[in-house]
Amino acid sequence: MKYNKLKKSVKNYVTDYFNEHRNPKLVYHSLAHTKRVVKAAKQIARNYRLSNRDFFILYSAAYFHDIGYLNNAQEHEMKSALMAEKFLSKNKCNESVRNSVIQAILSTAMPQSPQTIIEEILCDADISNLGEKNFKRFSDALRKETMGISGAKISRSEWLAMDIRFFESTNYHTEYAKINMGPQKDRNLKKLHSGVCKEIPMGVPIIV
Repeated sequence: MKYNKLKKSVKNYVTDYFNEHRNPKLVYHSLAHTKRVVKAAKQIARNYRLSNRDFFILYSAAYFHDIGYLNNAQEHEMKSALMAEKFLSKNKCNESVRNSVIQAILSTAMPQSPQTIIEEILCDADISNLGEKNFKRFSDALRKETMGISGAKISRSEWLAMDIRFFESTNYHTEYAKINMGPQKDRNLKKLHSGVCKEIPMGVPIIV
């Protein structure tokens, strides 16, 4: 199978789809986020001996993992997986590759549940921003998006409490992420704890 050619097709399809189905409410789960996840996945994957097949699975899952957001934020992982399966089937990818891409995408649903190294890399890439110094910029964008989608007003102190709960319930899976992203994630959590928190409003989930 010509994986390099297929990777270009995956990138072009997802990029075009995002550009043709723009949603102004998606200020976090945008094409930029997808590209960040792909970049992080490639960075983590360099530290593991993935075959061309496995890297293609990771690459495809990273590009497709949030495309379902453009239709509906709820159960977006399943929508993303179905879109990936349809695209890969059309491009004559074998069933085992398609199934692996589907499972990788589904593993990113919270709480994350990776079972393979491919899934672990993708899950870590999806939350790599937790271990970045500019985490607050991403958090502010996600707050704005969550309010836009849910229609709920979320104060900064309420969002702070949600951030803390999310940080404390989420861990990296690969050794690379634990070593290279974990320390900054811990520092970010300490900064969050230094803020003033209120109770989390009911019915307003953080969707990643």
